[in-house]
Order: sequence, then C-alpha cells, then structure tokens
Amino acid sequence: MWDYSSLVASSTAVDSVLPISSTPYGQLFPDANLSDHFVPGENNNIDSSYGYYQKTADAVKSVGFIYPGDTSRYISPLSFLQFPLTYGDFFTDSSIAEINYTGGKSSHMEIDSGYAIGYGTLKLPGNKIYENVLQVRIEMTQRKIWGSEKEIDIYYFKPGIFEPVLETLFDTTGVPRLARYLTNYTSASVYTFTGNGNWSDPANWSANAAPPMIIAPGTQIKIEGNCILDIPVNIPPFATLIVDQNATFIIQGNLTIH
Repeated sequence: MWDYSSLVASSTAVDSVLPISSTPYGQLFPDANLSDHFVPGENNNIDSSYGYYQKTADAVKSVGFIYPGDTSRYISPLSFLQFPLTYGDFFTDSSIAEINYTGGKSSHMEIDSGYAIGYGTLKLPGNKIYENVLQVRIEMTQRKIWGSEKEIDIYYFKPGIFEPVLETLFDTTGVPRLARYLTNYTSASVYTFTGNGNWSDPANWSANAAPPMIIAPGTQIKIEGNCILDIPVNIPPFATLIVDQNATFIIQGNLTIH
C-alpha cells in the first residue's frame, strides 16, 4: 500500500473535464476533443488554465494549453498516456512545442516517456482508499537551444477517473516539490433540451429529465431545441449552459450565470 494519508493540504483547486464546445479557446485547437479547466482556490498561487487533449481508443494526447498571456501548442499531439497500459509497460512520444507569449514566441522539442512501475492500493487523507491503482512515472525532456531540461512526475491512476488521484512532481535534481491529490470526484450530470416549449416541462428534455431547481457545479445543460426559459435559473460556477447554433433560447424568467 502507498500511504499518503499524512499529507496536509496548503491550497485547493477545482479541475473540471469539459467538452470543447463549452470552453472559450476550442477553435485554437481543432485536433482536440476534450478539455480541462483548472481553477485555483484559496492560497493557491498557480494560474488558472485550460488544457486541450485528443482522446482516442489507444491514447490521451496533449494538444495545447492556455495560461494568462501564454498559449502553447504541439505541432502534432503528444502522447501523455497510451492504452492499454498495465504494470511493466513503457511508451514514448515526441513533438515540437510552440509557445506564444506577450512580446514573443519560442519553440522546443519535447519527449515524454512513461513507465508503469507499480500497482496496488493508495491511501489518501480523509481515509480515502483506492484499490487497483496504477503507478506511472512520466519523464518529460525539453530540448532547448541552451540545453535540455528534464522533469519527472509520478502519477497514480484509478480506472474510470480521468484525472490522477495523486500526482507527485519532482524538480530536475529529483527533489520532491509538489503533491496534488484528489479530494472529491463527481461525474458531471448532462441535461439536454430537445423539445419545443417551456424549460419547466420535463417532456421537453431528453428522457424526461429536466435540470433540478438547484443545479450542481459541473452540470452540463445543452439546448438543442426551441426553449423558453419560464422559471428562474441559477447556473453556478463550473456548470455550463450550451445553446446549439440551430436552437433558440428565449429568456422570460430570470437567468443568472456565475
């Protein structure tokens, strides 16, 4: 068992896995079909960011990232994970990363290598125990004009959860510098309006499933028909409301989007 139950959190963040259509920069990454939005919480000095990925049957590949004042993309998507992946497996991939920042741009070769080096049970703070966890060592080498830089990260993956349940990051000398762990994981609820009429009528929603009065963070609401918002609706942080280009959305009630 890997016992990390003594970790003490110094800051928090919310990382949401989103469809490309619900993000503001999807048009910059046409090769991507999946995104995540990282939002730092209290006492977290890491910037908010968007990551764009290409998920296929045999890999998850990095396509690019958006940070404040900084856009990076790979000439060809770079494999972050390959499937199937089990104990003892190894993979490697390379690409050119192009970075555009305020006042200039740069590029470098990046080589990612992954080694599945262990499997077992992981224990995290709050007595959270994950069985059947795969430990993967990722070595990221960046070859730049002035030399090479290497970063080593250890990830712990649980089948069925897109994000690692634990991530430990090391500097170029192998000294631990950061650990991030999952405190809560919620599968997003998706509600799709397909009918013609009022929001409040369950018959206008796919499978007769209308959104609840209190909408949870992470919820996705899609308008694909002709919808009249006839009741007050509050869209909380990290929830998304997507109106299809061929749909209509008439607001008669109150709509609040945070």
